[in-house]
Amino acid sequence: MKGLAKGIGVLLFLFILSRIDLGALLGLLGRVDLPLLAVGLFLAVPMVVLKALRWHFFLDRVGIGIGRGEALALYGSGLFLGPATPGRLGEFIRVFYLAERGHPFGTVFYTAFIDRFIDVVALLAIATAGIVFHLARFRVFLLPFLGGGILAIVFLVLLCRPSAGIEGFLRRIVAGVLPNRTNERLDRVYTEFRAGLATLDVFTFSGAFLVTLLCWGIYFYEVELFARALGLAIPFSYLTTVTATATTLGLIPVTIFGLGTRDAVFFLFLGEVHVPRESAEALSLIILLWNLFIVALAFPAWQWAAEHYALDEILRRWKERWKPSRKAS
Repeated sequence: MKGLAKGIGVLLFLFILSRIDLGALLGLLGRVDLPLLAVGLFLAVPMVVLKALRWHFFLDRVGIGIGRGEALALYGSGLFLGPATPGRLGEFIRVFYLAERGHPFGTVFYTAFIDRFIDVVALLAIATAGIVFHLARFRVFLLPFLGGGILAIVFLVLLCRPSAGIEGFLRRIVAGVLPNRTNERLDRVYTEFRAGLATLDVFTFSGAFLVTLLCWGIYFYEVELFARALGLAIPFSYLTTVTATATTLGLIPVTIFGLGTRDAVFFLFLGEVHVPRESAEALSLIILLWNLFIVALAFPAWQWAAEHYALDEILRRWKERWKPSRKAS
């Protein structure tokens, strides 16, 4: 079933390709404005650096003292793996690197979790604001996105201020589905995670959220440049709404690199402002190129981290540590 789910995005992509003129698509890509394309691609560099510095800020807040350069390398190694994994879960490889160096696994996991959580919350906020602004065309997404944003806020509040009943409920769920030996390890990890979460105050969250909005702003400006490189004149607020919606849906684990889900959203909603199907698909393919460009940029970081942190050995050890124990018969 998991393999089938991951293929949904590819099937969507192939279906959309079957509905457009491939010759016209190739012609559009062949006439792209290369200087604008290059500027859009290389704006990914400051965006990635800002995100790595945001994660370093969280590490510093919990007392994990690594240099900014090392944080950038570890963050980059996650970016190399992340886009090719459903929901970008591969980005959490940085947790294993630091845990193997003796840092508390739960605390490091907190920094990666809250870093990713703020990314998603900011994206949801931008997408929802755009949907409200362009409600006539995006009405179908209003309740799911608004509901998702509310659930995210409630989830954060419950994490920061859990009642005894909620904590007990969560612990009973964990105890009921995992072997005892693993429960003991998870109990320690949960305590470490809570210790990290205790450092999250209004200043920390607000500062990180503002940096995240800046990062997303850079990304949406890049998409604007890509559209202009194709000769498209799309209102910025509308293009941002379409892109934010497509990016959010790309987090659903049915695709890699947003393939298929992004194409479908562009196919449907850019057509609403009279963008030809082939142009919408060309823009989606350039964003795919942008993802691949980031992977290429992150590859040296992945190599460095794999060498300096002995990736194969880390994965082997952690697989053994978390292996469930057999219950006595």
